[in-house]
Amino acid sequence: MDKDLEQLLARMRNVREETLRLLEDLEEDELLVPCNRFGNIRQVIELLIWHERDHYGQIRKNRGHTAVGTKSINLLMSDLMAARGMVEGMMLGLTSEELDMVPAEGEWSIRRVTEHLMEAETRFRQQILEKRPKKGEEGG
Repeated sequence: MDKDLEQLLARMRNVREETLRLLEDLEEDELLVPCNRFGNIRQVIELLIWHERDHYGQIRKNRGHTAVGTKSINLLMSDLMAARGMVEGMMLGLTSEELDMVPAEGEWSIRRVTEHLMEAETRFRQQILEKRPKKGEEGG
């Protein structure tokens, strides 16, 4: 990965981690507190979500003008990262007890689902790597 890109992504992650750290414990009544000209705290967070999604579209469009363009593997990895982000987002604020809670007989706890996701990714990744032609071989 390009060093500049790596640094930019690290900065983005740091900003998001700080936002989560500072805001994840807001109570329901706090979300209704007036915040700025855009509305209450809930509305400002919703605006931030919309803003992020809007600029995602801009970045996806702009990358079509780059050397990478719309290379399939990059788009697939983008979708994989987005799916993981959705899973991680659903887990915010959960306690250890809540991670291990089984909602109904025969269903999995959230912890078990996430363990399954990591196991599946590791297994599928290994299968792909085993089938991937080695550098220097035909097609590699």
